[in-house]
Amino acid sequence: MLEPEITETKAGAAARITLNRPKALNALTRGMVQRMSRVLSEWEADPGVTLIVVDAADGRAFCAGGDVARLYAEGTAGNFAYCTGFWAENYALNAQIAELGTPYVALMDGIVMGGGAGISAHGRHRVVTERTVLAMPECGIGLVPDVGASHLLARAPEGLARLVALTGVRLGAADCIALGLADSFVPSDRLPALAGALMEAADADPIAQFSTPPGPGTLPDPEDAAAMFAGQSPAAMAARLERRPEAWAQDAAAALRRASPRSLRLALDLLDAARPCPSLRRCLERDLDAASYCLTEGDFLEGVRAAIIDKDRKPNWKPDTCPRPDPGP
Repeated sequence: MLEPEITETKAGAAARITLNRPKALNALTRGMVQRMSRVLSEWEADPGVTLIVVDAADGRAFCAGGDVARLYAEGTAGNFAYCTGFWAENYALNAQIAELGTPYVALMDGIVMGGGAGISAHGRHRVVTERTVLAMPECGIGLVPDVGASHLLARAPEGLARLVALTGVRLGAADCIALGLADSFVPSDRLPALAGALMEAADADPIAQFSTPPGPGTLPDPEDAAAMFAGQSPAAMAARLERRPEAWAQDAAAALRRASPRSLRLALDLLDAARPCPSLRRCLERDLDAASYCLTEGDFLEGVRAAIIDKDRKPNWKPDTCPRPDPGP
């Protein structure tokens, strides 16, 4: 008998969702997205539920993103409707989480990428550990940071937001908190006790009792990042970064050189459009337009082939010469 992809439990006034695909790093399938949305709707409508906790089965990841292997299979078969349908439902779930009236606690232990950030960083209470590694590496597979990432990063210093969105830099707990992607640090060995306390209390108060300072972060100075990522040309950014001796700058330059040129420019457009527009739903609408473009006109299928299917790490990117979708106001 197959294990369920997510499990749900209720104990008194507390409810819990556990992602349960540890061998796949808890990557989100369309069925998982649909199930989470239905369950959250049921619990939101239930006045007897006063807290929702989301975590993942033991393993390396909270959630490493969407099931891109399935998206690749459907996309290469010409079933673009499946891909856009998955993205639309996933983004709707992100908005649903952000708008929940019931307190929502995400225990972001381990790898958190792409869609994993979407089901955690939009929540009301976001807990990270020393094992948390959050990244948005989508430009490296011909997509863009989606799931409302532009909305989340609009609150961060612009240079650091560009560093995160364009290069897929890996963020630890302190970095996540500094950028507004998480709220509290709890050592991973205390998570089981925290989860138990949350379920018993049926409110988020125990987080404060278990939290400790996260220690130092690894992000560069915001002014340095702003100088390195100024302008609208990723190639110029890479050239500036290559002239810096620091490891973070060299790594960022290499990531820009590896990424899809079309995805980089489109990601910049999304970040720039989000700053004057605080609406998450509008950012998610732009994300759907951008993902659809990456699928049909951009490099998504080629990027997934090179990184995940054939694993040759030699994508044949298209030149950034054709018009991109206008993100609009």
